[in-house]
Amino acid sequence: MPGLEIDVDGQKGIIRSASGGRVIVDFNHPLSSKDVTYEVDIKRKVTDQKEQTEAIIGMIGLPYEKLEVKDGTATVTVQAQLPPQLLEHFTKDIVRLTGLKDFLFKTKKPEEKKE
Repeated sequence: MPGLEIDVDGQKGIIRSASGGRVIVDFNHPLSSKDVTYEVDIKRKVTDQKEQTEAIIGMIGLPYEKLEVKDGTATVTVQAQLPPQLLEHFTKDIVRLTGLKDFLFKTKKPEEKKE
């Protein structure tokens, strides 16, 4: 029935039409194509480069072991090797947004097993 909200593999949708055994389901967010106005209260401005870098890494969801900022260069230690294209793009964005001189990735070496 048109207008019925459904869940398909964890995605919510609304049936737009149903005829002849065919169903058109709209999986767009209910607010898509609508104007949305937000009111924002700024609590504080983050100026510490390490805190800025941690926030950006957290927003992206990149798991990391350690983050150090020294002399304008941030070094983040990650467990897995990341694709070079991603590293290049990510580095440019971090440097641009935080004002750091450089941003380096270091891959954590797997610990050797003891026998």
